[in-house]
Formats: sequence, C-alpha cells, structure tokens
Amino acid sequence: MHIKRYEASTMPEAIAQVRKELGSEALILQTRQIRREGVFGMLAKPVVEVTAAVDRDHRAAEAHGTTPQNASQDRGWREIQIARTLIDPIESEVKAVRRSVDALTVGGDEPLTIAVEIAELRQMVADLKRPHMTGARPYLNAFLAAGLEPRHAFTLAAEAQSFPKEDVYDACLMSLASRLEARFQPDRDDDPKITMVVGPTGAGKTTSLAKVAGLRRAVERNLAVVTTDAHRYGAELLLRRFSRDLEVPFDVAVSPESLAERSRQFAKRHMFIDTAGRSPGDVNCIPELRALRNALPDQVHVQLVVSATTKEQDLRAQIARFGPLTPDSLIVTKADESSGLTNIVNLLLDEDAPPLSWFGIGQKVPGDLRVPDPTELAEGVLGAAA
Repeated sequence: MHIKRYEASTMPEAIAQVRKELGSEALILQTRQIRREGVFGMLAKPVVEVTAAVDRDHRAAEAHGTTPQNASQDRGWREIQIARTLIDPIESEVKAVRRSVDALTVGGDEPLTIAVEIAELRQMVADLKRPHMTGARPYLNAFLAAGLEPRHAFTLAAEAQSFPKEDVYDACLMSLASRLEARFQPDRDDDPKITMVVGPTGAGKTTSLAKVAGLRRAVERNLAVVTTDAHRYGAELLLRRFSRDLEVPFDVAVSPESLAERSRQFAKRHMFIDTAGRSPGDVNCIPELRALRNALPDQVHVQLVVSATTKEQDLRAQIARFGPLTPDSLIVTKADESSGLTNIVNLLLDEDAPPLSWFGIGQKVPGDLRVPDPTELAEGVLGAAA
C-alpha cells in the first residue's frame, strides 16, 4: 500500500491532487483542516490536509496501461475499505467514551448528558452503513475536515446530496449556508419595547447594548437606558456618557421593584436594560436575573451575549446556564479577535441554541456591529480559496 499526504486550500483541490497522482483507485484515509501561519505568526489561513493511499499493484498497472489480475473482486473490497475507513474511527471513539461513561455512572442515579451523545454517535455509525449514504461520504469528509461536529456533519452531508449538479465544496457551502440562514434572526423594528441584555463576565455585554441602542436611535428617538449593575462604576459611567451623547434618559435600578418602576416611567420609550456579568460560580445568578425579568411586562426581548473567543464547550455551558431566562437571540462579540468561527457555527447548529442576531466586530460604539451573512460565515468555516 502506497500512502501519501496532500495539502490544498480547499477539499476539491486536495482531492484533485490525489486523483492526479494516485489515480481513480486512491483511497481517502483521513481529512482534516489545519492552519499554516504566515509572516510573524500572523494571517494564519486554513489548509485542508488529505491522507490517501493506493494499492501498489493498481498503481503499477495504471502506469503500464494494464488491469490488475484481481480487479474484478478488488472493487467490492475497496468499497468495504472505504466504509471501514469512515466508520472505524467513530466506532473506536464511541467504545472509548462508553467505557468512560460506564465508569463515571457506576452507582449514580442521574443520567449524564454524554450518554445521549453516545447514542447519537452510535446512530450515526449505523446510518453510515446504509446504502443511501454512500454518495454522502465526500460531503461528510469535507464537513469533518472543517471542524464541524460529527452529528452536524452527518446531517449536512445528507442535505448536500440534494445538490447533485454542484461539486463537493459548492454543495457543502450551499447546505451549510442554508442551515445557518435559518438560524439568523436580525433585530426588527416591531420587536418588543424592552430589550434586556444578559451574559457572562467579559463577553462585552455593556458595549453590545450601547451598539444596539445606538443603531436603534437612528430610526427611533424615544429610547431610555437603564443599568442594574451598580457594582461596576466603569460600566455605569460608559452607559451614562453614551446616553448623554444620544440625548436619551439614563437611570439605575438595583432591585426588581425599582426596575418595575423604571419600566412604568419609560413606558412610552424603547428601554434597554444592562445587567451585571455573571460568572459560572455565581450560584445566585439565575434567580436574581429571573427576579429582574419577572418584574417587567411580558413582552421583553432577552439577548444573550457570548464571545467568539470562548471555547465551544464553555459556550454550550453558557447557553445551558442562561437557558432558564429563555433568551430570544444571541449577540456574538469579538468575532474580529477569533482565529475561526467553527465554535460559533457548531453552537448555532444545536437545536437548543437561540438564533443569532448580531456580530460584534470591533470596539467602536455605535459602529462595529453587523448582521451576519450566512454564505460568508459558511465560506470562512469551510475554508474558501484565498
């Protein structure tokens, strides 16, 4: 068996290299996305790496224009090899994780979330063996190489098969962009008259509120800004100065009762409410925020602010922690500071994640805020050719 590794800007380019050098009988063993750093470690670009192999007899036969003696039976075995190449790593991972879960759950009464993930992986392994998924394998490889989670990659690969006239990259791009577009929910003029912003510490929550309020001020003059964060003088000072520049009233409400009073006072205005950032160790976080939320009228738009520089597992933990507040949408900050947005895409593809309304792309207030573009985001994740 002759094995070689190839690198290219996109998956189709890498596959073309494999076919050109190793021929049509080449077997794709592994695909992944890596980053090659540019000058002084800057401008790192995603690169697709493909590991391929070909039987030496096939390679020699193609070079001489002949057919291997075992060609009639080799094609069937090659299909089995391809299937096993895709399935074996997943099966091994499932078995390893299952052993870990069994060890963790001995004597426990509560089921672990990871057990659900194992069930999903096992279902994917079974689905990969189905005949109708044979054509989805190139798309699946492309999504996995881009860093998408297997459960999302599998679903997207099945959808990508509905674009048979497109090449692998374009079909994957259309499938991912279509799915992301359904997960976007830009702010609208007819949204509720109260916007409450919540989120973890350091996510850029106060700055995001100022940006959204500044954009709203361009189309609506009757605004008011209220903060419930009386502990951070800097945050209050920022909002007070910002409100003065916009010529809109500003106030502080440190309790549910005072917040209810402010909502009555500013009933004819669109009120933006800033809240204190909450760390994972703050056990009173959700009860206090729910008390503030319950002091307001029913029609409140709750926006959860998260940072694009946060690890994927921590993002999911934040979604779960603020879940009792039933956020209506997400604001993703620091998109310009993140080396990639695959973590955000994986999060948006989760069914329990709120839809995305804004991307924060800088520190300018009220600028540096944009409505995300699904195709642009999909291209960034899949590694569009530079």
